[in-house]
Amino acid sequence: HYRFEYDILNRPTKVYFKDMAKQSPTEILLSETSYSILANGNSQKADIIYFDQDGQTKSTTITITDYAGRIVEQQYPDLTKTKIIYNYDGTVKEKISTNGSSTIYKYNGLGAVSDIWLPASIKDGNIKYSWISNKYDKTGNIIEQKLGKQLVGLNEVTNDIYSIFSKYDKGRLIEQTDSEGKKTDFEYDVNGNIKKEIKYASATETKVTEYQYNFMKKPLVVTSYVRSGNIIGSVFNDNSLKSITTQYTYDKNGNVKSITQPNGTIIANTYDKSDRLLSTRITGNNSNQTVTTSKTYTWDGKVETSTDANNNITRYFYDIRGNLVKIVDAKNNTSLFKYDLAGRKIAEVSPKNVIGTDIGSMERTEYTYDAMSRVKTKSVVFKKWNMNTTTFTWSKDWTRTVIVAYAYDNMGNIVKTLDAMGFAAGTGASDDEKIHTGYGTTNTYTLSGQLETTKDAEANLNNLPYSVRYEYNGFGH
Repeated sequence: HYRFEYDILNRPTKVYFKDMAKQSPTEILLSETSYSILANGNSQKADIIYFDQDGQTKSTTITITDYAGRIVEQQYPDLTKTKIIYNYDGTVKEKISTNGSSTIYKYNGLGAVSDIWLPASIKDGNIKYSWISNKYDKTGNIIEQKLGKQLVGLNEVTNDIYSIFSKYDKGRLIEQTDSEGKKTDFEYDVNGNIKKEIKYASATETKVTEYQYNFMKKPLVVTSYVRSGNIIGSVFNDNSLKSITTQYTYDKNGNVKSITQPNGTIIANTYDKSDRLLSTRITGNNSNQTVTTSKTYTWDGKVETSTDANNNITRYFYDIRGNLVKIVDAKNNTSLFKYDLAGRKIAEVSPKNVIGTDIGSMERTEYTYDAMSRVKTKSVVFKKWNMNTTTFTWSKDWTRTVIVAYAYDNMGNIVKTLDAMGFAAGTGASDDEKIHTGYGTTNTYTLSGQLETTKDAEANLNNLPYSVRYEYNGFGH
């Protein structure tokens, strides 16, 4: 049972949940939203999500909008932020990411983006950018796009470019070429669907694909023409074209009912009244070879059972909030799962450890998360034999061992990965302290989020700057 509260402007403020299946249900606050006006006239909305019932663990996201309702700043639970700066005409001038780097936009006289500088890396203390330039026709179609092969400074351009040229007729793309000589032609039917696509691998070699559609503009027949010599079993120097056809049928709601592949294999699907896939039957070109899989669903659209090709049935069970809490396979092996208030998985029990229903009394795998709900630690909780050094008696006690831990940068990239030994080598009382002081594999990233260096524990021990280093051009390649 959910309950919602609103302010006097009919804006949502709080969401509560009560499990009516319990004998004495308690209402739990799941989330709340507050609204305010800042001194400069901007509006602020604060969204709080609670992860436990006492409200001690939570995340807060703040969104600030200007007079026009445009987002100008977002502040995230890990205290990072993004910003958007606008020109006077409302177009985006600059986007500032969580790592502090800026993407810069310039426009032509018609208000279309003409140049973009995307932050890529830092070299000799200076930010280097990938540069993209667009040229338009009178109707706003991009007819030429330039991509700098080399990184440049802000507001700089380069003549070392890769270009894409596009031609349009009545608003439809009819030809696309690039500066490396690649070319693709398009032909259309009376309804504006692509009926033929011709890709030129060279001046004399092409790949042609033809399409036929139904009244819903969904493809009925897709035919590709390939050189016979490229097909297994054919003479290699046979340059004649061979057609390869795939056919489709649909039900009244537009769901794919059947697919007939070039080799004669037929894939047939059935759906329920809510357009959910019920079964898939695959019949080979030998009609005696048939494989069928199927699913059933709960009232709210979650998979309740799945049946594989060997008629093995797997059953899925959910809690009252829709979280998957149990899986029972065909051999009656049971897996259990547990979640926090926000729906994050915090524990799971493998079939060999399932005893009863209380996950807290079973050997299990547990997960913790950082402020952005990214996995911070994965640990195993199990009973371990320990000896009392005073009485010299043995007892089986609960033990938690972190088997993998992660640290992230402001962009959400994994900057450190620790295994069980690396985490155990860390000092401090908290997981965060052990992640910081323990050893593992560390990564650095470019401003665009691409992996720049990787340094494993051995390289760190030998004081090497990295194990592997990557460099990228203006394309990010």
